[in-house]
Amino acid sequence: MVGNGASIGLLLALAAPARDVTVDVPAGTPVSYVTFVGMSSKRCVFMTGDVLFDARGFREDLSHRFSQANGIIIYYAKGVRRSCLADAQRIIRRLGFRTTSIEEAPKDLDMGPPRGGGG
Repeated sequence: MVGNGASIGLLLALAAPARDVTVDVPAGTPVSYVTFVGMSSKRCVFMTGDVLFDARGFREDLSHRFSQANGIIIYYAKGVRRSCLADAQRIIRRLGFRTTSIEEAPKDLDMGPPRGGGG
């Protein structure tokens, strides 16, 4: 995340599991959620936190649990199809999220063990 010298960047790894989680963030602090795009059995898969979705489930989860006033970072697995990334971008843009960045997932990224989310 890039900001000017006076701004503080805060990265929240979609820590909204099955229950709501409240985090105190100073006013004006930019917040971005982290999502992940990968492949499973030659199909695109999307993650928010530790929940694995198809495109429809990803869209529904983002629209119901996350504030569109915030940004989203899309991490992707090495070798993921460009069409999977394009699907994620299109979903996020249509939902009206403020900013989006796309980055290859760092080797130490741990989104938790995936559990089926539906869709």
